[in-house]
Amino acid sequence: MRWNSLRIPAVLAVLATVPFLPSAALAGGQWGIAGFAGYNTYAMSDLNDEVIAPINVLLSGSGYSMDEISGGLGFGGGLRYRTPGNLMIGVDFERLGGSSELSVPGGSFEISTPANAFVATVVYYFPSASKARFGLGGGLGYYTSAGDVTTFDSGTMQEDTEDMKGSGVGFHGVGALDLALSPTAHVEANVGYRFAKTTDLEIAGSKQTTSDGDDATLDWSGLMTRLGVTFYFGAK
Repeated sequence: MRWNSLRIPAVLAVLATVPFLPSAALAGGQWGIAGFAGYNTYAMSDLNDEVIAPINVLLSGSGYSMDEISGGLGFGGGLRYRTPGNLMIGVDFERLGGSSELSVPGGSFEISTPANAFVATVVYYFPSASKARFGLGGGLGYYTSAGDVTTFDSGTMQEDTEDMKGSGVGFHGVGALDLALSPTAHVEANVGYRFAKTTDLEIAGSKQTTSDGDDATLDWSGLMTRLGVTFYFGAK
């Protein structure tokens, strides 16, 4: 795999996909603002198998190793629209974290794989007489790489950083919990699975391929979790 250098995308894309719903189902609802955080797992098979694994082979017996990138914390916020019925529509910005670093006497090598995601989700909450409601949801998002690779040479005291460039559309499905602390404040908890990877990954303008000749990707697919609070306006 030719991971020569990395470069961040120059184009900021905004997800503007809103599921079609009858206007009667949306009338009389409430708007809210949300903040959340959670832990996510990632596949990252190209990066782990063709970059980190060969490094660890070379380091075998030295006492040093580089961890695979398998997950990271995410956080974000966005808007909510709760219908008078059982639907909740959310549009969020989410930052996904992830990195691995190797430090040896001669310097250090770090791979950082965060993503900026613009995500839309629709959740159907089952009717409930209690303050807690459970539901199922799904949606899609637009993901852009915000990662880089940094090499530091302790002998020359020089640091070199290359940015990643890549983007792609992702999909997700979740199980959801909404717990009303008050008419205004609601706790949200989601657990589900995300499928999201880049296409046409570039390092310093050079398209990356695997050893099999396939397009290399950054792959954030895996378990997704969220825990946060939403404040609704005009709550009665």
